[in-house]
Amino acid sequence: MNRRTRMSANSRFVEIQVAVWDYHGNYSSSTPEFGRDIVATLTAVRDLPLTGTRAEYAARLRLALGAVCL
Repeated sequence: MNRRTRMSANSRFVEIQVAVWDYHGNYSSSTPEFGRDIVATLTAVRDLPLTGTRAEYAARLRLALGAVCL
């Protein structure tokens, strides 16, 4: 994906799941913490609009994820 490509909601969800997998460093099996982190993160960003500049979206994303502790 390049900087001008629009991200779909499904692409965003996949990127989030990959980021959580990367954070936990466990690709072969899931743990209860992994599942909780995926659900909490997806819930936090579910209603964020994919609009505006990258910086504006990043600011909204940081704010929404402030309540999610990984």
